[in-house]
Amino acid sequence: MDLLDRITSGLPQMTPKFARLSRFILKDPNHLALHTSAELARSAGVSESTVTRLAYFLGFSGYSELQQAAREVLKKNLVKLEREMPLEGENLFTRVFSLERNILDETLEKMDPGVFEKVVDLLYQSPEVWVVGIPPDNPPAAYFSNRLNLFRSGVHLLTKLDVDSFPALKDAQQGAVAVVFSFPRYPRMGRETTLFLKKKGATVIAITDSRLSPLAPHADYLLLSPVKLITVIEPYGGVMALLHSLLVGILFRDKEKALKKAMEYEDFVKAADYYIHKDIDLIDFA
Repeated sequence: MDLLDRITSGLPQMTPKFARLSRFILKDPNHLALHTSAELARSAGVSESTVTRLAYFLGFSGYSELQQAAREVLKKNLVKLEREMPLEGENLFTRVFSLERNILDETLEKMDPGVFEKVVDLLYQSPEVWVVGIPPDNPPAAYFSNRLNLFRSGVHLLTKLDVDSFPALKDAQQGAVAVVFSFPRYPRMGRETTLFLKKKGATVIAITDSRLSPLAPHADYLLLSPVKLITVIEPYGGVMALLHSLLVGILFRDKEKALKKAMEYEDFVKAADYYIHKDIDLIDFA
């Protein structure tokens, strides 16, 4: 866990002054890396003693160690910036692929293996799964819902909260899990749907870009994949790799059961003559 993750995870327990200073650091970590404690305090509008106490709160021996952690973040960001800088004569598609590759790396860095395993267990064991993706966050939600349906029953896709969807939603089962997608600029209805399911007793798994996401405070489990926009088109490479990993994890909780359900789907599409090519090559990870 790097400094920024440590700060954001501690925000709910912080005093107002600690939270004010922490949000300043999260917005501009370079300020911490490059300035004295007095300069940081003045810029953030807090006392120098607050800076020192925050360092202790975060588990550092003092300001020097806190600043060194910020410099490590700065160093890492500079390396990423060098990787993202376009080379002379570089094709546009190469730049886009480079952006997606860096997002994949950051998604992997932010993944907590313990959280990942708990999420897989929940998705495998829960009686019901609600997959929520309010537009424009519906594409990854639709993919995940569709593929999860291959391995288990009781999966529901929700892309809007209205009079048509409410009857089913109000009858959500006890012990249900809600997988909610929300990325900048964070559709308001996504948060409202999350709060509704939370009140129904659902365990919320939020898939979003940051611990500062509006969804984060309401999540029981948080899975992060950063979003770096070059247009209004969202780069979903990291999100899709994350979803693929979850699906494979669910499959391997009970491979025989999952494959049996997948074969029921195969039997159906073959009987319907749905695909041009009838066979599919499966990679065996066992």
